[in-house]
Amino acid sequence: MEPTKRSRIALLLGENEVSNSKMITGIVEHMRQHLLNWNLLLTSAPADGESLAPLARHADAFIVNSDVHDVESLRAGGATVIGVALGRSALPVEHRAPTVFADNVALVRKAYDYLISHGAARFAVLSAPAAEGRCWVREREEEFIALARRDRADVSVFQGEQGSQPVFGVAMTRLIGWLDGLPKPVAIFAADEIRARLLTQACALAGYDAGSQVLIVGIDSDPLAQDLSPVPLASVMLDRQEMGRRAAQMLHRALERRLQVQEEWVAPLELAQAPHKTGAPSYHPQVMRALHFIRLNARRGIKAEQVAYYVRMSRSALEARFKRELGRSVHDEILRFKLEEAKQMLRSGAASMPEVAVNCGFTSVQYLYTVFGRELGCTPRVWQDRILKQGALAAA
Repeated sequence: MEPTKRSRIALLLGENEVSNSKMITGIVEHMRQHLLNWNLLLTSAPADGESLAPLARHADAFIVNSDVHDVESLRAGGATVIGVALGRSALPVEHRAPTVFADNVALVRKAYDYLISHGAARFAVLSAPAAEGRCWVREREEEFIALARRDRADVSVFQGEQGSQPVFGVAMTRLIGWLDGLPKPVAIFAADEIRARLLTQACALAGYDAGSQVLIVGIDSDPLAQDLSPVPLASVMLDRQEMGRRAAQMLHRALERRLQVQEEWVAPLELAQAPHKTGAPSYHPQVMRALHFIRLNARRGIKAEQVAYYVRMSRSALEARFKRELGRSVHDEILRFKLEEAKQMLRSGAASMPEVAVNCGFTSVQYLYTVFGRELGCTPRVWQDRILKQGALAAA
């Protein structure tokens, strides 16, 4: 009896050895589970501009990083190809290889929820320029902006320097300039591991206190890079092992001519927390989302019912959670935030009382006076005079 022929499976992955090893682990896991007689060949890409088609002569099938390699030239040569990718291809589904994608929507939402859970109200994104061709980075940038705009929050976007390893001096000077111009505190989403590394270095060089002035979350940062980071860095981790396993599963089915799906999406792993404490209180996620909504919208005269609707809870359930975790009602929290905003404007001494009332969400100057009298025992004018006098004495 002839031995079963071993299928030659060429792996044409990326340059990151850590990421590759995780993906290969997933591929091997599927092979062992199904007792597949595959011979895995780690393959190097040809020089820039050269076709991959000649490689098709040396393997029965390929698992290819389709973000960086021209999968279609392999398919044109008759090879069976499965892609793995971080970003969606511009080609129509019917014209591209079956592909396992990282779920960028889920990745970004997990990062965004992390920032909200730490009290973020101002946002920024460090991304990559369009010319760099890292389409997955732009996808993440666009998804983050959409989430922030859904919540009526402004987002500052900086697309940084071109290249997978930007020139340190130029990149750092411009990045620090952008950081300096952001209002603090600010929550920054770094759209890939390169941007996250640059951002933590920029914060350290510029002397920003990460966690109080700047809160950072990245995507798929190496655990060692997190440990060595000069400032705290949280990261949403790609499940590259599962991507490898799914790619092997798709290839297994394709070789047996029973592949039915052209796309699969892999959800992220749990967020890897920064190794430093940020000092942020830990509340229930829906309470944090409610506080986030209040920070962004209190000046617009929102009611407790609108907050409950935003977090998809009944008002009574949300009120009970607020009482248990914050010791006050939703209405009291809205009022507390508006009062703090009014005090901030009064400290500056530049705004009139009608301007303070309108900009901080009070329905009238009279209501502003009523709240100050009830909560602080004095009028806004008396409180302002007292604060400005204390400031003058301290400066003398």
